[in-house]
Amino acid sequence: DGRWWVITNPTNLYSQTQFPNLDLAVTFHMGLCLRIPRTQEQRKTAHRVMPFDGVIAKMNEISDALSQAQTVADFQAVGMRTREALLAFVGAAQDVAEWTTETPPKRADFRAWSELICNSALSGGAHKERRHLFKALLLEAWVFANWLTHSHSATWHDAEAAQTTAEHILGLGMSLVLRHIRDV
Repeated sequence: DGRWWVITNPTNLYSQTQFPNLDLAVTFHMGLCLRIPRTQEQRKTAHRVMPFDGVIAKMNEISDALSQAQTVADFQAVGMRTREALLAFVGAAQDVAEWTTETPPKRADFRAWSELICNSALSGGAHKERRHLFKALLLEAWVFANWLTHSHSATWHDAEAAQTTAEHILGLGMSLVLRHIRDV
């Protein structure tokens, strides 16, 4: 019953109600494939199957808000929901992994947690460019969402840019954290 995305290797079905966007379904599928235990050692350190369900719910709220947005206030609301999704991401990342630091940042300090997550999950010289990309995308998504939330000249295209940028970096970010906690 209903509509489904079918993604193969391994074949999984994803409800289009829960995953209204194919990019989101593919990102989740890739993260899930990375989390499938391959050895007995990996099974011992298994975490919850869906640590980012709150983030995905927030991303769905952004899509719903964007599809109904018609006024500047509606576009600003998309910006606010985008900020909430970004904060949900760093909150979920804090809950599923131990991030080593002397004094952890405040729970809702998005910039500090983005730095910490990227520096920990992409440490070392071999990841310099990757780390820079993830940090820049997270920071710019945050800055743009904040601007949109308060802009009196916001347009539908601005709201769409906030939504698609957030979907992109949150998909990448969730995959990064999942790989980090699985030691992939």
